[in-house]
Amino acid sequence: MKVLDLLKYHQKGNGVILKIADRLLVAVGKESYWDKTTEPYTITYTNTGGHVEGGETIEEATKREVREELGCEVTLFTSETTYYCGLENPNLKKKPIDDKLAPVLVYNSSEIQMSVCVYLAEIISDPFPQREVPAIMYMPLTLLEGGQLKTLLKKGCSIKEQKKNSIPRDAIMQPFDSISIIAENLDYFRKLSFFQRL
Repeated sequence: MKVLDLLKYHQKGNGVILKIADRLLVAVGKESYWDKTTEPYTITYTNTGGHVEGGETIEEATKREVREELGCEVTLFTSETTYYCGLENPNLKKKPIDDKLAPVLVYNSSEIQMSVCVYLAEIISDPFPQREVPAIMYMPLTLLEGGQLKTLLKKGCSIKEQKKNSIPRDAIMQPFDSISIIAENLDYFRKLSFFQRL
């Protein structure tokens, strides 16, 4: 089976699960996405990624998004297992993929009419949040479900911000999109060698 066989929608998205040493790197959502109706604020984080633009392969788009959002380069890895689901109903299924570079996760979103491929990668150069990414967090896998930022920082998470202390330390941090799928299904992903080293 080819990855393209799993993609239901014309609009394509990409994502990458980035590893630095024994932690995952996640991107904090821009301020316009923060839920300021709650006290404290609720702020989401997810993997680096975006839309595939005309003429790009999904792999090319993934590397471009990392350069644009983090200002660094990555090496993509093939995953020994590809999981498949719908974003709105993340009931994971294993899919055998024949592509040279197999994603770790493929999902379709009926809500936004988009199909997304998420790859595994390690960072080659030092990342720093760019453009619409106000901060990045380095998270141990055990903290992926989120919580209050100041608590996450005490438990081993670290943060790198565009502007110092721009993310309120009392904010509730919640996983979103691909990261929420992984957080909700950690038992599946822990079986993969990439995650076992975290």
